[in-house]
Amino acid sequence: MSERELFPKTWMKTFLYLPFLMALGIGLTVTNTKAVMEALFGIKSAFVRTPKYRVAKKAKYLRPQVPQAPDSGALD
Repeated sequence: MSERELFPKTWMKTFLYLPFLMALGIGLTVTNTKAVMEALFGIKSAFVRTPKYRVAKKAKYLRPQVPQAPDSGALD
């Protein structure tokens, strides 16, 4: 009814989007259900964080690498 009130001439065209929206909702429901079931049953799965805003390039500068001294074996 809101579509009909807002767009009286073109409100019927909005029904063309309905199958796409339903498919998207079903797809999200399946993946979210899988995640909830894994959490409830304690199944460990890999959490892969995707780098955003060049986080991967900046990460090497957050903790500078300290060169290791060669092992001389003098303290054995």
